[in-house]
Amino acid sequence: MTTRSTILDHPRAGRTRPSVVKKVVIALAFAAAIVSVLLITGRRAHGQLASGPWPMFHHDLGRTGVSEYNTNGNNGALKWKFSTGGALYSSPAIGADGTIYVCSDDNNLYAVNPDGTEKWAFSTGGPVDSSPAIGPDGTIYASSDDGILYAVNPDGSLKWTSPGSGGNISPAVDFDGTIYAGQLDALNPDGSLKWTFSSVSGSSLAVGPDGTIYVGGNGDVYGIIDPLTDDWVGYPGGSVYSSPAVDGSGVLYFGGFEPGRGYPDVAAWSGSLSLWESSPVAGNCTTTPALGGPYVYVGCDDGRLYAISSFDGTVDWTFGTGGPVGSSPAVGADGTIYFGSGDKYLYAVHFNGTLKWKFATNGAVESSPAIGADGTIYFGSVDGNLYALAGGIAPTPTATITPTATQPRLPPQPRRRPRRWRRR
Repeated sequence: MTTRSTILDHPRAGRTRPSVVKKVVIALAFAAAIVSVLLITGRRAHGQLASGPWPMFHHDLGRTGVSEYNTNGNNGALKWKFSTGGALYSSPAIGADGTIYVCSDDNNLYAVNPDGTEKWAFSTGGPVDSSPAIGPDGTIYASSDDGILYAVNPDGSLKWTSPGSGGNISPAVDFDGTIYAGQLDALNPDGSLKWTFSSVSGSSLAVGPDGTIYVGGNGDVYGIIDPLTDDWVGYPGGSVYSSPAVDGSGVLYFGGFEPGRGYPDVAAWSGSLSLWESSPVAGNCTTTPALGGPYVYVGCDDGRLYAISSFDGTVDWTFGTGGPVGSSPAVGADGTIYFGSGDKYLYAVHFNGTLKWKFATNGAVESSPAIGADGTIYFGSVDGNLYALAGGIAPTPTATITPTATQPRLPPQPRRRPRRWRRR
């Protein structure tokens, strides 16, 4: 699998909006995707699931980005905002009791009550750009740029630390309590080292339904079959810094960082079989794909969200914004896609590519949204605020008006990055 192979050759241009019949097919396919998410979050759980409606970056171990909760009633009205002392690149995690956990560039991990008040703050020794993860027992794990992974009790007290397992890679927690962190350590729930895998390093990881661990790096995406015997395989994809995503049937999706060197923007593999490769833009697609039924949603440096057919890799529609899209999309059970842009907006887009609503902040939105059990959308902004959006009367946007899905494609442009590259 280390040799590039392409099974299908597909056009790169987008197609027209879905027909009525196709909409029915899409709805059925999306329902199947929700079942797929439940499979990947429960197939190896042995009756024990991770804690909360959104316990880690991009929702689950497969990094699907798909919630089982409906967001139809969410019209983008501000419920509350919580201010921190630094930029928020971190994506929130949501616990079983509704507590929202988010990390900030002010060195802190915050616990925020469902009403937007501070529950507690835990200080680390450096900025925290990565996203927290919640274990089955409610322990919160935060990876700081000081190089330390922190395990924090639900009351905000320190449980343990693991020096050398931190950094800007978002941790993940398996159903048996194993914590995956750093590049690449597996830790037991008590903080002791279970194993370390030094052959590859790069992005945050995803775990398939068969237990295979997928991680992006400089050159390939790696499938780690057995870390104890150094058994792994490579999937060519250029430099992949965002986490791969795996659906409930084990199909692997990832975005490439260097399509100009012959790598695809987005690729899909099933075992050793290359299902398709898609290169819809002349730039980089560095967000983690969201697996929304018939579509794979990715944000790219050209300022667009792409809906790519999960069946054959063709582009069905694109949605344009006014800045590079570095926020990994999240998808509600109703099919609405949520993502942020460098133009300071959070967008809600219908599954057919039309705008539902948008919400203006005072900074770029690179945080990936999280979806609560009541359909509330939580996300951070570089302006230092954690936002909660729900039903009610949506405020009038005050930021610069941005392009819509019907306007021409923006020219490729380099992504505006923070001072530390975040390998989510």
